[in-house]
Amino acid sequence: MQKDIAQKIGVSVRTFQQYEQGLLEPNIERLILLSKIFNVTVDFLICREEYLSEVGAAESETNLPEYPNV
Repeated sequence: MQKDIAQKIGVSVRTFQQYEQGLLEPNIERLILLSKIFNVTVDFLICREEYLSEVGAAESETNLPEYPNV
């Protein structure tokens, strides 16, 4: 299975194993591919607990603090 997934996202099996072990982090393009393969959100893959545990996650995303233009 590791070999198949590694091939689908364009990395070596060793690199994929390093993702699993937390030694390397995939780039955003590979995170998106992995989310599609496993049918989960990118937020789930990056363990964004506040997103997973909030009932109104979509609301919290739109209520970000405002920052002055730089």
